[in-house]
Amino acid sequence: MRRDLFMNADLKAVATTTMGLVDAVQERPNHEQLAAFGAAFLLLVEQSGMPLPDVMAAVKNMMNHADGKRPEFKAVEAYMQNELFGR
Repeated sequence: MRRDLFMNADLKAVATTTMGLVDAVQERPNHEQLAAFGAAFLLLVEQSGMPLPDVMAAVKNMMNHADGKRPEFKAVEAYMQNELFGR
């Protein structure tokens, strides 16, 4: 994986892809959703060769700015709350 491409990923594309992942698991129970996202995340990080703390820090920076969560990710968060936890 090219670290520079990851660190400079298009935020709208990342948020849209995240929305697709949420959509793909919304029919599963919450405990399975969390386990599936966790497993997929850890497997991806392992395959990337990047250290887990570096990935977590980069993703937090992508999702947030000085005033809080970026609008793209506020929308994903609202979608998750409605589709996964609002049933």
